[in-house]
Order: sequence, then C-alpha cells, then structure tokens
Amino acid sequence: MTFMNIKRVVWFFVFMGIYSLIFQIGSMSEPTREEVEVFMEEFENVTEDIDAIGLFVHNTTLSLPMFIPGIGVAWGLFSAWSTGYAFANIAAITPGLAETPAFSILYYSPYGFMEIVAYSLGISRGFILIVGIIKKNNLKSLLKPTGAEIAIVIGLLLAGGFLEHYMIESEGSNPEISKEDEPVTYSSELPKACDGVTSVETQLHPTGEECVKLLNEQIFVYCLSENNEDESIAQGCRAKALMQMDQNCKGNEQSPYNTCMMTELKQAYQNMVPNQ
Repeated sequence: MTFMNIKRVVWFFVFMGIYSLIFQIGSMSEPTREEVEVFMEEFENVTEDIDAIGLFVHNTTLSLPMFIPGIGVAWGLFSAWSTGYAFANIAAITPGLAETPAFSILYYSPYGFMEIVAYSLGISRGFILIVGIIKKNNLKSLLKPTGAEIAIVIGLLLAGGFLEHYMIESEGSNPEISKEDEPVTYSSELPKACDGVTSVETQLHPTGEECVKLLNEQIFVYCLSENNEDESIAQGCRAKALMQMDQNCKGNEQSPYNTCMMTELKQAYQNMVPNQ
C-alpha cells in the first residue's frame, strides 16, 4: 500500500470518528414537546409509504453533496448532527429507546453501518479535494478515485435502502390497522407479557420488549379511535401522551425514571381502552 493510499484510509477513519461524535452530540439534545410534535408530523409525512428506492434516493441526495470540495464537509457534519437530533426526538416518545446507545444505530444495524461508511467516504473525499485545490495540486489525478468512491457510495446506499426497507416491513413500527382484519379487543387488563416488568429498560426482563411494544400499541390504537382513524393525528396524540409521561417522571424524585415510565405506561394502557 502506497503512502497516498494509507493517507486516504486515515482520513476516512478520522471523518468516521468525527461524524460519530457529531451524531452523538445531536442525539443528546433535549427537544421540547412542541419540537417533538412538529418533527414527528414532518417525519410521518416524509416516510409515509416510502419504499426501498425512496430510501435510496433520500440517502443518496444527502450523500452526494458531501463530495463537493469544502462545502461537502460542512454539509456532512450538519447531516450527522441532524440525524442525531432526529434520534433524540424519536427517543423522547419511545420508552426504552432513550436507554439505547445512539452509536448502536450507526454500528450495530447493517444498514446504519453501510450509511456511515458511505457518508464518511463522501466527507473525507470532499476534504481531500478542497485541500488539493488550496495546494493547487493536479486535480486530474483525483478524478478517477473520486468517481470510484461515488460508485461505491451509490452501491452501499442502494443495498442499505433495500435492507432498511425489508427490516421496517418485517418489524413494523406501528400496529397494522385494517378494516379487513378481524377486530382486536382491548381491555384494561394488562398483557401477560408485562407480568413482573417494572422498568422500560427492556433488557432487564425476558418479555420487557414485548410489554413496551404492547403498551405503546394500545396508546396508538386509542388515539386512532379518538381521531377518526387519522394516523397522522394519532401519531401526534401518542407523542403528547408520551411526552407528558416523560415530564412527569423527570420531576418525580421518589421513583427512578425508567421505573416511573413503566408505571405511567401501564396506567395509560388501563385508562386508554380504544372505542370498539
């Protein structure tokens, strides 16, 4: 490996580290209830009915400007912060997610890792190009590797888009509500999965994750039933409910936050019985 290739690899990892740091800073934001509501409404509009190609186009639109000399670095780091900020908004209304390390989104999910590799390639190449322009180097020698890296980024994001879409479809972020489905009966009796679950730290109990999912689901279905089956309004309704729980527990000095949130969720489950 030549000196220039080693230098290229070093810059790649340097900007991967910087991107991760800026992402982490963004994820530590504490958005207000109003900010969360606005974000979730916009997020729902953007992601509604999005498919693998839509995800690919969205991510590619973000990544290609990162190759622009100089400007691409600033754009890439802003993208890192805004992605972290988006995580903070979603975590604010998702009990248990707040305890999940933000880095896990980047490094432990396959599509997340593909995306950070693609973005780090783009940002570091944009930096190398602006340095070359400032030093008045022969830029023709940089065109071929730049083109190759753009092709790699497009390939990574295309594969990542299909993988992310597959995982979203498999897991489902919200309960599927269809008039053709058999009606589901909800009651104020807590699910069996919640027996013994005392905290939203789901890893502490074997059925903790299922419990939190079911409790969240009933809040969402209740909000649907109260808002003429309008999913966008129901999202905002659930966000308000969860943000209120969050505020209640942050001001509760008698109970640990995660325990308080589970108590609040259970109470909400028992009170928010959807209209049948």
